Amino acid sequence: MAKVDLMKKGVLIGVGLAAYAQEHAEKLAKELMKKGKVSHAEGKKMVMKIKKEAEKHGKKVSKMAETEVKRILKAAEAKGASRMAVKKKAPKRRKKKK
Repeated sequence: MAKVDLMKKGVLIGVGLAAYAQEHAEKLAKELMKKGKVSHAEGKKMVMKIKKEAEKHGKKVSKMAETEVKRILKAAEAKGASRMAVKKKAPKRRKKKK
């Protein structure tokens, strides 16, 4: 179950970054439109461009996070397997002296 949760979190990181970037792009566009620096059409175009870039990069971040989670889980499983192999060996018993 932990693997699935980690994968979900990796995907959510990417989605969150995209949403964060879009939100700030919209705020910036509104400010620029209020100040008269860009027209409404230019502001809308700017937001769409930033949104597309954010989604693209969000997907990259999600993939990177997913790859890293898989690598970490694989390493953890390998460590766990080697620990189990060590535990399975029976301890040597010492002979009592008479």
